[in-house]
Amino acid sequence: MRKIIFRAQRNPQRVVLPEGDHPVIIRAAHYVAKEGIAQPLLLGDPAAIRSEAEAMHISLDGIEMMDHRHNPHVAAFTDTLYGLRQRKGWSLAETRSQLNNPYIFGAMLVRDGLVDGQVHGIAQSYPNAIRPVLQVIHRRAGVERVSGLYLVIQKNRTLLFADATVNVHPDASDLAETAILAGEMAEFFDMVPRVAMLSYSNFGSVRNQDTMRIARAVDLVREKKPDLWVDGEMQADTAVTASILDRDFAFHQMGRAANVLIFPDLASGNIAYKLMNRLGGAKVVGPLLMGIDRPFNVLQRNSEVESVVDLIAITMVQAQAGKGEAT
Repeated sequence: MRKIIFRAQRNPQRVVLPEGDHPVIIRAAHYVAKEGIAQPLLLGDPAAIRSEAEAMHISLDGIEMMDHRHNPHVAAFTDTLYGLRQRKGWSLAETRSQLNNPYIFGAMLVRDGLVDGQVHGIAQSYPNAIRPVLQVIHRRAGVERVSGLYLVIQKNRTLLFADATVNVHPDASDLAETAILAGEMAEFFDMVPRVAMLSYSNFGSVRNQDTMRIARAVDLVREKKPDLWVDGEMQADTAVTASILDRDFAFHQMGRAANVLIFPDLASGNIAYKLMNRLGGAKVVGPLLMGIDRPFNVLQRNSEVESVVDLIAITMVQAQAGKGEAT
């Protein structure tokens, strides 16, 4: 994360934070502005934001504020958003009403290039927080499904877990796409991706429809991304233990133990990252959204200031990368 923060500080980008009067968001905005990590824009009633900041004795220097309900952008945003959603059940009146949602308004700011990225979700369930992003922002070209990834940081090891937030029952094609996107994220974090497709079976030790789904995903990844180190299906301990791989499965095609773990379904991925955090003592950063064409990330509900700062920094480096800036 220090590397990511240094990269963000090279050229701080503008980030919109729709939950502008939330105390944790205000503290995080103060920190990223003071440290030159980002240029934060808080959405909400400026008077309420100032009152909350004063109560916490926090300076708002370097922080922009914008009232999304009374704003000159509303008319243009209404026209654009209605064009996007009119064939998906939204009337013009509902479109105007939806723009009162700061998540939607913030997403429109990102869509129109008025800010560089968005981070939100501290006061919402994940489904409610991600929905506005998907309603406004397109997927990347060629991507069928948005997916989510966690950065799991241990003392001497960093792993990426996917998908633990979005897709409940992915098929082989979904898993393959997630693996490829997760490999790209590993490279974003200056890691050489070594991707393990996880199951309760090791390389055909159990043969049924479920394990064959994972094996098929491996084949699809190799077809689409032949230069990516990937293998499976394999058990989790096999994937992360070099001695097991090299002793029992010397034919594996990962080079070394995996640093990117692709889980067979959302339940297993979600359970795994939470156990790593609570019992394994790992620092968990994310979730990070993969497969959308603008920098958006959604916080876990009730995140602490450090987690918000980490996610803002990552989002800002993603914004830099989207502008073609050197990493």
